[in-house]
Amino acid sequence: MTSALSPALATPIALQVAKGLAALHESDIVHRDLKPENVLLSGSKWKLADFGIAKNRAHAAPGVTFQQAGTYGYAAPEQFEGTAADPSADVYSFGKVLVFLLTGKTDLDGVPIEYSDLRRLAFKCASPMPEPCAARGWG
Repeated sequence: MTSALSPALATPIALQVAKGLAALHESDIVHRDLKPENVLLSGSKWKLADFGIAKNRAHAAPGVTFQQAGTYGYAAPEQFEGTAADPSADVYSFGKVLVFLLTGKTDLDGVPIEYSDLRRLAFKCASPMPEPCAARGWG
């Protein structure tokens, strides 16, 4: 995946990533390590990869496993606090991936103001929240 794409190029990639995450979440799976390196081009489609620390919430093993896992800069803050795997953490990571697509970095403030709709979406997904991200959402 390349960096600093125009909104016209970044939007279709982001939509495919969002659809992939939605399918995972509908199956009660949390990826937990969404980052640009785990979004791969296969033919003409972008697909999610590397499910090494993913959690199937419907069939979670008893006890705590892989807590505090994820990639710094992309993983939601609550992942490093040892909270349970939650789809909202993937939404946070999606916002950071969107920022990377548009800027080549993960700093939300780097998204140009003229990309207003995508900037608003990135901020809604990836802004740090004082509590675990139960309120974080897509729309």
